[in-house]
Amino acid sequence: MKTIEEEKVVTEDVNVEKVISKTVKLVFGEDIRWAQLPVNCSIGLLRDIVRDRFPGLKGVLMKYRDPEGDLITITTNNELRLAESSSGLQGSLRFYVVEVSLDQEPAYEGLKKEEEVHEDVKKTSEGVEVEKGPAGTDDWIVQFARLFKNHVGFDSDSYLDLHEVGMKLYSEAMEDTVTSEKAQELFDVAADKFQEMTALALFNWGNVHVSRARKRIFFSEDCSRESVLAQVKIAYDWAKKEYMRAGMKYQEALKIKPDFYEGLLALGQQQFEQAKLCW
Repeated sequence: MKTIEEEKVVTEDVNVEKVISKTVKLVFGEDIRWAQLPVNCSIGLLRDIVRDRFPGLKGVLMKYRDPEGDLITITTNNELRLAESSSGLQGSLRFYVVEVSLDQEPAYEGLKKEEEVHEDVKKTSEGVEVEKGPAGTDDWIVQFARLFKNHVGFDSDSYLDLHEVGMKLYSEAMEDTVTSEKAQELFDVAADKFQEMTALALFNWGNVHVSRARKRIFFSEDCSRESVLAQVKIAYDWAKKEYMRAGMKYQEALKIKPDFYEGLLALGQQQFEQAKLCW
């Protein structure tokens, strides 16, 4: 026969096995972190998890996005259940975290705000807790920004909401525009234009080499015959290389746009100039 202590251990093991967690995302500005929530998590436990994942926060607002795209602040267990039920339509459940001062934090169900404020004041009076590891420059800048925002009393919630709504509308409009049939026609026209621009750039590049091939040679009056012949040989080799480079650019332009008639004419002219040079 089992003792009371053995039955207690067995009961605790069964209860641990029954605790099933689910993964959610906690979004604080650009900082997104994973968190594990037990089934039927209370709003108070969620708040504690948020503060544990973001230890620098004082007061917090926790929001979720409903099917209509609005950010709704949750303060009760029933509202948390409603947020969980809406996640099936939107993929992963996300909670949007907004930092506020302690006096602006709502009274969450199951928590006594007076005790929480008293505990924070007690910690402050006992001294500032030092975080593990060296504090970087980014840390104190962020802390100063939060202190300044709380001191001035700037409410950023409405601006964050407007930004979220604006980005959502912009994304939807761009998606509708890009995937429309009219957009596909414009893409085809744009592709042809970019193809022509690329061929034209190579054509002009070839023209540069043709112009370089026409470099003049200047002789001084006291130059000997050997010196003149040497300079002519150097100029010939120079022009030959430039004409070859020009021909390569014209051929590349025709590979990109085979019906580029300016390239065909330029390639014929290049071969004619090269033949004259050899003659």
